[in-house]
Amino acid sequence: MLEMSRETTRILELCIGAIIVGSLLTDVFVYPLYDSNTASLLIMVWIPTFFAAVVLFGTYQDGISVLNILVGICAGATLAIGLWSIAGFYFADAGVFFGGIITTAAAVGLFAIILLRELVWHVVSSDGTTLLPI
Repeated sequence: MLEMSRETTRILELCIGAIIVGSLLTDVFVYPLYDSNTASLLIMVWIPTFFAAVVLFGTYQDGISVLNILVGICAGATLAIGLWSIAGFYFADAGVFFGGIITTAAAVGLFAIILLRELVWHVVSSDGTTLLPI
């Protein structure tokens, strides 16, 4: 089994989410990051799907609470959408655009929920590491 501390998983979640949002904003407002299907598949589908898997793993590490159940449902939905997009690209000869947009939008929403979860943990809990039964 993969052994990783919860703090490492939190940092990994935040870093991957920042990469997704940063690459999306850079691509939209500054400079197109990709001009091939391989690069767009990596940025728009593979990285958000990996992000959802890491968040799901971190939620499993945290235990059961209402907040973790909400995050787990959103991460599971993002993971399912990402896997559907990957399968559509490789097996159904579908393009990257619609599956990538849906996967990226789900990952950005999941990142917003992760940021909200971190805010709740650090503001409401006394030491910033205690899991709340919210």
